[in-house]
Amino acid sequence: VVGVEPADRSIISGDNPGFIPSILDIKLLDEVVKVTNVEAIEMARRLALEEGLLVGISSGAAAAAAITLARRPKNAGKLIAVIFPSFGERYLTTTLFNSIYEEEVLHQMHPFGKRTFLEAEFILDAEGD
Repeated sequence: VVGVEPADRSIISGDNPGFIPSILDIKLLDEVVKVTNVEAIEMARRLALEEGLLVGISSGAAAAAAITLARRPKNAGKLIAVIFPSFGERYLTTTLFNSIYEEEVLHQMHPFGKRTFLEAEFILDAEGD
């Protein structure tokens, strides 16, 4: 059993630095993996964009820790289960998803959407004919 804790000042909602819940028996933990805020946010974004999982920052941290464990040679070929402790809907208006929202809005505002410059040039040429 592996725990996860912030490597830096936590921005995880509801987190209280140094707080250990009374239901946690730390003697049951084999290890605690530290994850930075940047790693947690990037992983939560990746889970949303690549896997369609709307999870929160603490879930991003849990996934990042699981990947850290999976990359260790001694864990090659082993199954690693991770529990996502948070949902993403409470973070939709926070730093977790702001850049994704801004990128999408900019693409929607742009007349060529997500097309490349070559595609846009082709469209302009076709419209000029």
